[in-house]
Amino acid sequence: MDGLLVEKFGDIELPEEEIEFLLELGKQIRNPMKNWRIDKTLEEFMDTDKLVGLVEDRQWEHEFGYIVEDNSIIGLFLFPGELGGGSPINNNQIFYWKSTPITPTLTNLKNLRVLVLDNNRLKSIPEDIGSLSKLEILRINENKIKIIPDSIGDLKNLTSLSLFDNKIEKLPESMANLTNLKSLSVGKNKLTEIPDWAYDLTNLEIFDWRNNDIIDVSNKLERLVNVEELLLSSNQIDTIPDSFSSLSKLTNINLYRNNLSELPPSLLLMEQLKILDVRMNNLSIPKMPNKKTIVPKR
Repeated sequence: MDGLLVEKFGDIELPEEEIEFLLELGKQIRNPMKNWRIDKTLEEFMDTDKLVGLVEDRQWEHEFGYIVEDNSIIGLFLFPGELGGGSPINNNQIFYWKSTPITPTLTNLKNLRVLVLDNNRLKSIPEDIGSLSKLEILRINENKIKIIPDSIGDLKNLTSLSLFDNKIEKLPESMANLTNLKSLSVGKNKLTEIPDWAYDLTNLEIFDWRNNDIIDVSNKLERLVNVEELLLSSNQIDTIPDSFSSLSKLTNINLYRNNLSELPPSLLLMEQLKILDVRMNNLSIPKMPNKKTIVPKR
């Protein structure tokens, strides 16, 4: 993998505002010698698994990386890291969380399609996030965010949104506008309900609400006609609707560690279902042929 220091752009021609953005971002990170252009295409990182690998793979030990296509930045990855002596990077090293006039904003990156800010101790998301009209993937996992700005609803090209492991108590209704979403992950937060608008995101294939405090699931679930994975483990759910059975593409249901005492019979008859995890509930169901049914041991 070849890298390029942000202070030296070589044969890359970027718009002036994007060059300013990279230079200012480099100044605000304590080790600017570890900022690289990623010499790969964005398509190599367009699915969730590859993005996870990008962040977790130890070969990526720089503080941020970016992808250039057609002389414009289309991918930005801000990585967690450690400096000499084992000290964690400065909590406030991130460009748009500073209030100085020279700090660039996200509006500089008009063609950005992927933004990854996992595990950076962020406490807020800037309101100007909504200006990234071409954004397709947004990952802000493992931070300390409590409030999601209404402007997130302006990101109408988003296909994947992951806010896993934060401190979110409520999602803004503006997210109802994110009708192109195929993957929504809001697990490990402080959510107590699935809002009605979430059931209208009918392009969703992954519906991830794990590790929250959700009590029930609405019959409106049947609207999610494209859902393949329904991840509701570690909540407080005591009943689930019959509408599960109408979801013909659903192959994976995770209801691990809830308060279920029974399951609708129709759930057990779903032919396409491959995995049903109902461990740590107060119920017992028969093993289903040709399915990986994970049930409590009796």
